[in-house]
Order: sequence, then C-alpha cells, then structure tokens
Amino acid sequence: MHILPIYSYGGSQQMNRVRKAVFSEAVHKQGILGKGIGVAIVDTGLFPHPDYRSRITGWYDALYQKPAPYDDNGHGSHVAGIAAGAGTFSHGKYKGIAPQANLIGVKVLNSKGNGTIHDIMNGLQWILKNQATDALVLTGIGECQKAIDGIDCLDSQTGGPSCFLH
Repeated sequence: MHILPIYSYGGSQQMNRVRKAVFSEAVHKQGILGKGIGVAIVDTGLFPHPDYRSRITGWYDALYQKPAPYDDNGHGSHVAGIAAGAGTFSHGKYKGIAPQANLIGVKVLNSKGNGTIHDIMNGLQWILKNQATDALVLTGIGECQKAIDGIDCLDSQTGGPSCFLH
C-alpha cells in the first residue's frame, strides 16, 4: 500500500500557516502537546496514517457502518493531520497543532465530501453517547446548500463557511 503524506491534500504551506496562526510552537515549547485530549474529526473519514494511527481511539461510520477507519476522500485525514499529526512521516517537518492528542474518526461525508444534516447529527449524537465529554469536534464541513431533491446537504469542497441551518 502506498501512503500519501497527510499534508498533500492542502499543501504543506497551509499546515505551517495554521500552526503559526495559533502559535502552536510557543505552546509546544511549554510541553502542551494535547496528551489526554480527544479530538473528533467529523468529516469524510480518517485514514490510519502513521502520523496518528496509534492514537485513533474511536471510529464511527454514519454512512456505511464500516467497522475500521478509512477515508475515501482524504479531507478528513488532512484535517486530522493539521489537528494531531505527529510529524513522523515528514521526519518532524510537518507537525499538527496537538501532536499527542487522541483522534476519534466520525465519517459523515461521502467520497465527494457531501453529506446530509441527518448524517452529521447522527455522528454528533454518537460522539456524545460514546466518547469522553472532553472530546473536541472539528468539522471539515463547508457551505450549506440545498440539494435538487430538497434535502439539506453540506459540501466540504466549496470552501465556504461552516453551518448547519439555512
């Protein structure tokens, strides 16, 4: 199996920009690395990448109920890398904001990055019921749109603002 770098989705410059914007280097120097914190990635899935696979502590697939983590789009894994990548694959060059945090993968978006409000709410309910209460939720969900059939959908590919209601 060929493993792609988690920073290939949006570019390494984006990862470095995010780390600088939130002053993660200063926090890391104080020894604050996210150890003991659970970060839920509510997105297209979570590929068990070497930068974080040993720290995946939970998984839920709201779409297809597959039992093992996967990401058929890549966006969720990219978000996970920014949040908690250890930098192992890049020999320390690209490290996430909380490189020792645990990850909880919650797949609510399909391979095209689309999903329904129902699936997103189902994923959030699963987090509340099954995971530690200190889990943070990161969504890679973009602008809300109306689907042709009138069902509310969210599209992570638009780059628009995150929202749940029109």
